[in-house]
Amino acid sequence: MQHTLTELISNAIKFTQKGEITVSAKLLNDEFHLTVSDTGSGFSKKITSLEFDSFKQTNHFQGLRTGLTRVQYVVKALHGEITFTNNKTHGALVSLYLPVTISKALPTPLKVNDKLTCLVVEDNPLNTMLLTRILSLLGLSYDCAENGKVACDMVSENQYDIVFMDLNMPVMDGFEAIKKIRSDLNKVMPIIVITANTSQNDIERVYEYGANLHIHKPISQQAIKDALNSISVVSEIN
Repeated sequence: MQHTLTELISNAIKFTQKGEITVSAKLLNDEFHLTVSDTGSGFSKKITSLEFDSFKQTNHFQGLRTGLTRVQYVVKALHGEITFTNNKTHGALVSLYLPVTISKALPTPLKVNDKLTCLVVEDNPLNTMLLTRILSLLGLSYDCAENGKVACDMVSENQYDIVFMDLNMPVMDGFEAIKKIRSDLNKVMPIIVITANTSQNDIERVYEYGANLHIHKPISQQAIKDALNSISVVSEIN
């Protein structure tokens, strides 16, 4: 959530040459409310829904568009709602609503066969935050690597039960990392590719290199559950 707030405030600062920016937050029942208001130029057009088109996705290592589109993606994945409107006087108003669970009891993690440790290989901090949040909710522990080279070094030095691999990254991409993990390091743990890349040739190539499964971004908790159940690394998740 920290990255989302930073993105919203940065956007407000960018378009507010003078005036003020106001951030407020409150908890109402089981919903978190956040507003970011500014006196800047406001929105030139109405923003109504997620403006992400995977078919227009390039192979640039930043797997998602930046700015408000990325914020919408994260909020939607967390089952929340965000609206972008112009203030009645001047400037922009962003309203964010997220469902929360308040309980004095500790959450019961989902049952797993063993205490599994995952490696999340992703260069985008926002994507990393979202995936690791999902893994935490599923009761899984994790380490993170920002590119394929770092991932290969970590795999060679540590024991991981499953790897979540992005494809388009700097230094070493996911294709080369999967190939090295299988061929050079001789590791056999399941590798789940998580990517915005929709090229059928690229998807076929990751399976040739040794991936077990792939999930297209934007991801959801259900998609991760289904993937884990599919490769049978955890007990059946309902």
